Amino acid sequence: DHVRWNLHKWVELVFGPRQRGQAAIDSCNVFRSISYESELAERVLQLKRLEGRGDGRENQDAREIRMQLVSVVKSVREFGQTP
Repeated sequence: DHVRWNLHKWVELVFGPRQRGQAAIDSCNVFRSISYESELAERVLQLKRLEGRGDGRENQDAREIRMQLVSVVKSVREFGQTP
């Protein structure tokens, strides 16, 4: 019965309004921003923009983003990704 009466609280934490923002902070439901799929997608787009400039030089920003992505992929493989 406990699970049945409290399942909605878990759903709010994982998929609902307590996933981000002040509600997440108030619920102690805060994760590194890069663990969210939307943040990871933004980093990939940043990297593609930097690499697509066509100047042929390896950009320091691109190297840093690439290193971050490698780290995030390892983290996701070990711990999973925040929905």
